Amino acid sequence: MDILDDVANEKTTSVYSCSLLDLDDALVPGTALTALYLTLRDMLTGRVINSRFRQNALNANNVTVSASGLLEFILQPADNIIINPALDVEVHVATFEAVWSTGRVTDDVGVPVRNLRSILGRS
Repeated sequence: MDILDDVANEKTTSVYSCSLLDLDDALVPGTALTALYLTLRDMLTGRVINSRFRQNALNANNVTVSASGLLEFILQPADNIIINPALDVEVHVATFEAVWSTGRVTDDVGVPVRNLRSILGRS
């Protein structure tokens, strides 16, 4: 699993984008998809975040996929919440499952989220 270099601040909007690739690293155009699902969990606890459990993400629920295969997920403030207040940064895992007529691929990406209360010294 790749973990993003960019850290999102808690309770803010952030953007994750990537090219949608099959198992042979060939680009999958968004027009070929028959389904796209998204699950968002806290990496340490496995807790589902913002009710995003196998949610329809085929140009829905803040996810778009262009005809050229560019996937963009706009994480909402409720996606970038802090589960464990003792951590300065925690990782949320976005799991994408893409389905098309000739294949299927599942991929995880780690989205680090900064705990602002910890950094600002608030309780």
